[in-house]
Amino acid sequence: MTYMNVNDVDLNYRIYGPAALSLRAQLLRPALGGEINRNEHDVIRTKALKDVSFSIENGERVGLIGANGAGKSTLLRVLAGVYPPSNGEVQTEGLIRTLFDITQGMDDEATGIENAYIRGLVIGATKAQVEEKLDEIIKFSDLGDYINMPLRTYSSGMRLRLAFAVSTCFGGDIVLMDEVFGVGDQHFYEKAQTRLHDFLGATGIVVLCSHSPELVRGMCSRVLWLDHGRLVADGPCDEVLHQYLNS
Repeated sequence: MTYMNVNDVDLNYRIYGPAALSLRAQLLRPALGGEINRNEHDVIRTKALKDVSFSIENGERVGLIGANGAGKSTLLRVLAGVYPPSNGEVQTEGLIRTLFDITQGMDDEATGIENAYIRGLVIGATKAQVEEKLDEIIKFSDLGDYINMPLRTYSSGMRLRLAFAVSTCFGGDIVLMDEVFGVGDQHFYEKAQTRLHDFLGATGIVVLCSHSPELVRGMCSRVLWLDHGRLVADGPCDEVLHQYLNS
């Protein structure tokens, strides 16, 4: 059974060296969400997450909300295993797919087809799995002859179309999303929305980090509200959004 359990998780960052004492570091302190401290060894410590605990069961669609620096994206990356917790533990059951930077790993000098393989391997697919899906990727990205040309010849929209086609070809039990991305012109956007809906519909758990209450309300039934690295509310979407928007 697919699930995620987060138990008393802390995440601490350390920044070393003379830059920790710089004017820039001092000015940035109020803008950062975590607690920041400096010691006599010229180390800045920031606590990005503090005592965070929750569980997500199969079938749930969960939104993460909070101000800039609240720890939303950091928490997503802890769930994905990118950052190991400083304290506590994250227990998961199920294959995790991430939709963070969907162009990550792509190579400007490689062709579209080569980048389909590269991007597929980055998200955890095998070469054989990409080969099996290659015709679908080529058709959906609608790049025509550009599929055999170097990525550096692509517009930003074309890059996103290829990356989106690959990233939504390989499903998982758990999908973690950091905001929702634009993927080109209106025609392709509508096609992409249908594909994303189907992709997420076949997923056991979805966790979406977003600054948009409307998007969270449209996609999620439950919301976690983070503030300065702490989980301050966890409950039904409308209830928590109301608290957040009136805080």
